[in-house]
Amino acid sequence: MERALFLVPPTGAYIREDRCQSATAGLLLHTIREPADLAICAAVLESAGWECSILDAQAEGLPRRAALERIRSRAPRLIVIQTTVPSLAGDAGFVREVRRELSSVEVAAWGADFDLAPGSSLESLPEFDAILYERPEDSLSRFAAAGAWDTVPGAAWRREGAVRVNSASPVAPSLDPEIRPARHLLDHGLYTRSDTGAPQAVVVAGRGCPFECSYCLAPRKSGRRVWLREPGSVVRELRDCVERFGISDFLLHADTFTVDRGWVRSLCRGIVDSGLRVRWVCNSRADTVDPELLGWMRGAGCWGVSLGLESGSDETLRLARKGHTVSQSARAVRLLRDRGILSLGYLMIGFPWEDEGRILRSFEGLLRVDPDLLEITFPAPFPGTALRRDLERSGMTVDERGIAGAYSLPAIAGGPVPAGRLLALRRELLNRFYCRPRAAARCIGHFGRAGSLRGLARAAWRLIDNGWRGLYR
Repeated sequence: MERALFLVPPTGAYIREDRCQSATAGLLLHTIREPADLAICAAVLESAGWECSILDAQAEGLPRRAALERIRSRAPRLIVIQTTVPSLAGDAGFVREVRRELSSVEVAAWGADFDLAPGSSLESLPEFDAILYERPEDSLSRFAAAGAWDTVPGAAWRREGAVRVNSASPVAPSLDPEIRPARHLLDHGLYTRSDTGAPQAVVVAGRGCPFECSYCLAPRKSGRRVWLREPGSVVRELRDCVERFGISDFLLHADTFTVDRGWVRSLCRGIVDSGLRVRWVCNSRADTVDPELLGWMRGAGCWGVSLGLESGSDETLRLARKGHTVSQSARAVRLLRDRGILSLGYLMIGFPWEDEGRILRSFEGLLRVDPDLLEITFPAPFPGTALRRDLERSGMTVDERGIAGAYSLPAIAGGPVPAGRLLALRRELLNRFYCRPRAAARCIGHFGRAGSLRGLARAAWRLIDNGWRGLYR
């Protein structure tokens, strides 16, 4: 029986998703997420008769030597990695170490910006034998059937030193709704809610986003056409998690979860009718929620929604091509609060057109929007995004050190506000937001309702580390 290892390398803390390719070091609000895409790919190869395992060295906190020993002990024929733009150099370096231990192993990777130029990407990465530039589960399914990369659509591969690039699939890739992640290969104690410590699973509910936010990878990675799983399929996966693994907390993952109102209603009705007592979070735009929709969501167990607010300035929202307004942001937060759903807002600072005055006015606007929780990040001009093209036209450049810390470090060189000042501003603004009595009361109230003093202490320490202590560094 052929063996495959699905690997999260011990190369730093990252969100390894096609859209959110983000370093998490320094972020205030984050959790270690279940590697759902890797687990889906493992399920595909298991269904083809392969013996599969998953090693999440990042979540386990494994040193490099310990990770290498675990890999060697499993003796895989194939290693599959989901990489990102910020983690790519480190991931490739670790694969070089793996090859010194297992010289005959094949290594395939997907992610980063491979879809832009798969051939040249593979040529520059001798550590990898294949790059998958379409949906990896489709490519791996065909690889398992053929036993080689020669005929696999959406793959760039290497033979005798020469790189070959297969054409893309003529059929738009989509996830088989009944292929569930191979969760039996995961240690569920590694993936927990940051507030309660309860195990939390990631359920892929959909892909694709029709909107045009200038910094976002979703349209390029998942397409503008929205694909959503049949609601009954999602409910069956939730039931499987509850009954087989004892997991009742979920991140329902989609590029924009609330983009199709009718689908959300059907899903919520399915969850309620199933009798499952589950708790879940999702994301949303500010302009795709309404009172009735949020009522359905709350009734089906939704307790938190992540909102890409990004700015408290209508000018910045327009220049970033967000497509919504500050008043719509305020309305969304108000509606969530009315329904008893926690709002996590994201603010970006450091766009190419933002001087310090504009950043401060944007923040003041966000204070009036008043989400329950706030994270502050920096725009990352990834290759292929409109923000990257805008940057190149303006004469500014990309700070590669910032890209290596995508979203958690400034990545635009030559902008109106120097990187060091942007980092200081982030700390100052987080301090201002959370030191308000109403914000502190909401945090204490949430963790109190969740019954988690440990979670409250953890959140307070992150705030001290990111905000208060940072003011005196």
